Amino acid sequence: MRPAIFIITVVYAAILVFIALIRADLLPENITALFDEYERFLYIGAVILTGLLLMRAGAPMARWGFETGLKFRYLALALIGVAVIEGFQWFGLPLLEGVVEPGAGSGETDALEGNLQLLLTYLLLSWTFAAFGEEIAFRVVLMRGLQASFGGGTGAALIALFGQALIFGFVHYYNGGQLAVIRTGFNALVYGALVLSARGVIWPAVIAHGLHNTINLTMGYLPETD
Repeated sequence: MRPAIFIITVVYAAILVFIALIRADLLPENITALFDEYERFLYIGAVILTGLLLMRAGAPMARWGFETGLKFRYLALALIGVAVIEGFQWFGLPLLEGVVEPGAGSGETDALEGNLQLLLTYLLLSWTFAAFGEEIAFRVVLMRGLQASFGGGTGAALIALFGQALIFGFVHYYNGGQLAVIRTGFNALVYGALVLSARGVIWPAVIAHGLHNTINLTMGYLPETD
């Protein structure tokens, strides 16, 4: 184990959990009110600062998962990832709905049906802050930090893969309770596996993340049919 990298990563993970608690209103009201307006700045600042600290501590953060040029195999990996996620969403989640009680959603997409302007706005945010930003925050900073903490290798990769998925799921607790944790945690496992399959490159996960969100948003935009 590399203690310095481990401490940096644990502090970062604790900040992400704290942000999740704020989003889900699971903290006392006075604490939530104090940090609620600054939650997004805390999140962005923690991602950037942790990434820089991990680089300084010797974690393999070179290029932060970027690689010049999109290769065909990245697109192929992304499509496989989307197929797995959509399959779980359509066939796996319904089996859990009677077992795991869903919580209240965030309500952010309630007005999406038939609203093209709102759809385009959400798509822009989805491909930037969600698909791009979350892949850096979780599949680069958190996953690489965890993997480097335990010295690399297959065992460390598995710890990092499941660790980042668990925290990613909990960060989305606000958007549907335990069912949202399972759904987004499963997605994070797929995105993490894509990054590991691409040897640290995040493009397959970014594309898969963006395509999955695009499908969901488009389904929310289209009118429901009887």
